[in-house]
Amino acid sequence: KFLPLSSVHLILLALGTRGGSSNPFRADSRRPPAPLVTDKDARRKVLKQGFSRDKVPGSLDAIVIGSGYGGLAVAVMLSKAGKRVLVLEQHGKAGGCCHTFNEKGFEFDVGIHYIGRMQENSSQRMIIDQLTDGQLQWAEMDSPFDTVILGDPDNCKRYYLYKANIDRFVTLIKVRSTHMGILKMLPMPLVWFVNRTGLLAWISPFFRMSDKSLSEVVAELTTNADLRAVFSYIFPTYGKRCPPLIGAYIT
Repeated sequence: KFLPLSSVHLILLALGTRGGSSNPFRADSRRPPAPLVTDKDARRKVLKQGFSRDKVPGSLDAIVIGSGYGGLAVAVMLSKAGKRVLVLEQHGKAGGCCHTFNEKGFEFDVGIHYIGRMQENSSQRMIIDQLTDGQLQWAEMDSPFDTVILGDPDNCKRYYLYKANIDRFVTLIKVRSTHMGILKMLPMPLVWFVNRTGLLAWISPFFRMSDKSLSEVVAELTTNADLRAVFSYIFPTYGKRCPPLIGAYIT
């Protein structure tokens, strides 16, 4: 859900090929977390800045359309590299899927629920800490962090995420992560070529599943209806309009 590491590498490569651009990660920008701002008026001054031509600086190097976490990450990275950046957002508040709303005294987020690979000294944690100057704090989740409940509350089956795995499913997930990461780092013309010629499916068995839905892939793994449901349960995270029956396995 955050800016992919492959995208970060490509941006760093592009910056390195242009004169006058500095490495945005050259210095450790982390600092002790500042007090959490809970005052609504103070938060609105930052998140709900209305557009005005007078606020647009001259001699811009880049304009980022959209203030979601991807757009903001790119904007911060370019800014740290010494570029003059303008971020534009059509919504009344910046943040994209990082928006929150209040209901009956509680604050809810609308996008991110949990993020993996954020242990201390991990590559993703290092990048996020640099982009946020270490101001984004993380809370480790309990294990299991997800429980799938099938059936009525009084007569149900509970499946815990770490207990529901089978070897082939885990292998597919690991292969997906590796191969998609490599693919995103390749130039688009090369990706287009290997895809159109069929070489992509030949190189990686994972991409042979590109024309299959999630339900079709899961059906090949097990005949257990409960396990199929467990393997498919997380699909709303990627968009409730795309259920497992038609949702592509490669997401």
